[in-house]
Amino acid sequence: VEVFKKMRADIWCIGNNHAMDAGAEGLNSTREIAKQYNCVTFGAGMNRKEASEPIYLSEAGGIGLLSLTYISERRQPKTPNEPNIFSWEEWDVIAWRIAEIKSKCRWCVIVCHGGEEFNPMPSTYTRDRYMKYLELGADVVVGHHPHVPENYELFDDGKAIFYSLG
Repeated sequence: VEVFKKMRADIWCIGNNHAMDAGAEGLNSTREIAKQYNCVTFGAGMNRKEASEPIYLSEAGGIGLLSLTYISERRQPKTPNEPNIFSWEEWDVIAWRIAEIKSKCRWCVIVCHGGEEFNPMPSTYTRDRYMKYLELGADVVVGHHPHVPENYELFDDGKAIFYSLG
């Protein structure tokens, strides 16, 4: 937390494949620590609804941040009322959340924890998925998870995909 404070990191994207490694107690503890330091979390929550909630920023005409995560089948909760990570497979909810963000904000930014580890180029599967988020109305997709930086694409309509920050 001290490192985050020094960085002035007040928004924590906790949607990732390790968010549930310490179970519900660990997830809840992370969220409570963030609150103690006046930080906001997104991408995971104590139920599916909380996990899918975007963050809204007032800058630049409004920015909505939505976190999506690749989750293996064995890690997915059985019910919507269990601690949850917002899965990149929940297309109906993703489409609804993007539309919700766009109704309130100028920009919709998807922060996506996915992609193949240690691969310097995004897979076709990942690219297709990120393109679909743009088609649904997102303006920018920022990927992370591969543990290496990957390329980016800028489109004529002003949209962008950054496949992996590292």
